Amino acid sequence: MGQVTETPQADKIGEWLVNLGMITRRQLAVSLEVRDQNHVTLEEALVEQRFLTDDELNGATRLQAVLGTIPSLAEFPVEDGVLPLIPEPVARQKSIVPLMRLGDRLVIAYGRSTDAYQRDYDVKLLDQVSHLTGLMVVGVGFKKEDITAAIDPLYGKNTSSALVEQAVRLGGTTKQSQAKMVTTLDEAKKAGDEEAPIVELVNQILIKAIDTGASDLHLEPYEQKLDVRLRMDGVLQTIMSLPKQVESAVVSRVKILCDMNIAERRRPQDGRFSIRYQGAKIDFRVAVIAVHWGEKVVMRLLRPKTIALGLEALGFDPEDLEKLDRYINAPNGIMLVTGPTGSGKTSTLYASLSAMDKNSDSIVTIEDPVEFPVEGISQIQANAKIGLTFAAALRTILRLDPDTIMLGEIRDKETGEIAIEAALTGHMVLSTLHTNSTVETISRLVDMGIPPFMVSATLLCVVAQRLVRKVCKTCYEEYEATTEEKEFLGVPLEEPFTLARGKGCDTCNQTGHKGQLGVFEILEVTRTIKDMINREESALAMLDAAQKNGMLTLLDDGKKKARRRQTSVDEVIRVLGRGLKEE
Repeated sequence: MGQVTETPQADKIGEWLVNLGMITRRQLAVSLEVRDQNHVTLEEALVEQRFLTDDELNGATRLQAVLGTIPSLAEFPVEDGVLPLIPEPVARQKSIVPLMRLGDRLVIAYGRSTDAYQRDYDVKLLDQVSHLTGLMVVGVGFKKEDITAAIDPLYGKNTSSALVEQAVRLGGTTKQSQAKMVTTLDEAKKAGDEEAPIVELVNQILIKAIDTGASDLHLEPYEQKLDVRLRMDGVLQTIMSLPKQVESAVVSRVKILCDMNIAERRRPQDGRFSIRYQGAKIDFRVAVIAVHWGEKVVMRLLRPKTIALGLEALGFDPEDLEKLDRYINAPNGIMLVTGPTGSGKTSTLYASLSAMDKNSDSIVTIEDPVEFPVEGISQIQANAKIGLTFAAALRTILRLDPDTIMLGEIRDKETGEIAIEAALTGHMVLSTLHTNSTVETISRLVDMGIPPFMVSATLLCVVAQRLVRKVCKTCYEEYEATTEEKEFLGVPLEEPFTLARGKGCDTCNQTGHKGQLGVFEILEVTRTIKDMINREESALAMLDAAQKNGMLTLLDDGKKKARRRQTSVDEVIRVLGRGLKEE
């Protein structure tokens, strides 16, 4: 619970300590009695009764003395390590400034009010700050204009030059490049914020993520630092480590961009914001969650231009495209794309939709969230909080005369059954499922409780996929395959065979890989597979039947692309493993 007090003028030390909430009035009365009986000072009596320690008492008296002599709050000698406890954005929004710590208490200056209702609000404010910092909070009242005038010089001394240097070391981004970046929220905020060091630092991080083509940006807190990591071509790389002191301010800046509650640090929060950089709009989908050393922030970068890619650009071979074309343009049925998070399923679905005739067909999607707005397609944002689940939205759109329905994900039995009903009533349904292979998808649907005969009656094909990194074109080189690599790829050992790898250069960040390529496994649900589904045969039996019918597994497709020198053997093994040796 926070305590509220006024700025000291000629207050006695006893009253000052009570107002600070460091002792109660009963403890003061006891100490005064001890003082008179033992002929000691009040300070000595307080320590003798163990109501306060020497350090706490000295801190409180020092605070009283300083506040009574400084000409303005901006001149207060703020203790090292106190300012980061309250991030600058919170200080500005709430009109508060941390001053010093007294044991487990944090003393703050806040904008007081003489209004009785406002005083209740003040107490609530101090409680909020207590939740934010994890400390007992004591408030010293000042005029709000005094607080505002103090924030710039106090926080300015804590941040400026070192942070700007950190930002510049991100590599190549300048104030000129920042001038080309406009955030939707910055347009609505005061222009002066752009020069703040924390704002500049966050802008530099965002620009670096965009310029490198990263798919995700991670801010990961540790005991002594805040790591900034980018997922480039599916692999996380740490690009810099920031000092622990700026962690709260950086996270708060991101929260402000997303219009999140910057004072909430315990519950998970989700949001999004957009920026326009060098003429292109980039959306950031943001998730924040408390971890052991602070708050972890993950930002997914969504670039609308990436959906313009066709199926061929994603890595499908001509024979695969021929198969998919039959199913994408089928009058009804279900096509599923499977794989773990980050395997490119959404790109495959959008590329499939782009191959359809949007002029003559009605295409409706249900997504969570809507990642890429597409002209000619009606897109619905699922929202479980208001009851608009995948299943509820799917029931509704069946009355809207759609030809094709794209469902973000089949998550449960109810959604799966409605999707199957839609396929049975003449609709083409595209969706995703989180499984590792094509045949496991069938087992997963049955495990959900969907009758096997309904699965076999509607399922047309299943596409499983992964993403492998391509060999960097800048440092590309060919070399003679080793015996082990030939065995892995199924190449005759006695024949010469060359493979590709990247030597490592600035273009690929010394990794030897740049860009990504899809690796696919396409299961066509033939009559044989339908019969096996109805008989509830095992996934292994269906895999064996599909391979006899010519299906390439994910590993087979990966090996094929390594033999074509589109990727490296090491990358195929990293993503797909070596496979099981047959006995």
